[in-house]
Amino acid sequence: MDSHVNHKPVLAKVEALTPLAVLLDETERMLALAQKGEWEALVALEAERGPRLEAYFDTLAAALREQYRDQLRRAIEYILNADKQIIALGEATKAEAVDSLRQSQSARKASAAYQRNDGL
Repeated sequence: MDSHVNHKPVLAKVEALTPLAVLLDETERMLALAQKGEWEALVALEAERGPRLEAYFDTLAAALREQYRDQLRRAIEYILNADKQIIALGEATKAEAVDSLRQSQSARKASAAYQRNDGL
């Protein structure tokens, strides 16, 4: 799923939307970190982005919300799509880690059983 939106030209022209452009840049970086499997950096960036994202929409004046509705809608869609991709990548990585752990546990059990029966 390609959720990339070229938001910079539109948002850069509107001072009230500049913080949103920064939030979208952070979202892009988070998605790139997830794709690289750099989970610690992603979690740190999300811890910074989350409160700023919430604060931005909490303080955005109703008049600006109406005036820039289309740009805001596209930005929100981008953020939601990127976050879904990040979650999916995280779940896939988690599943791989669980499978690897299970295989490791099975190998240890087999090794222990072999060692117990080695004297026979």
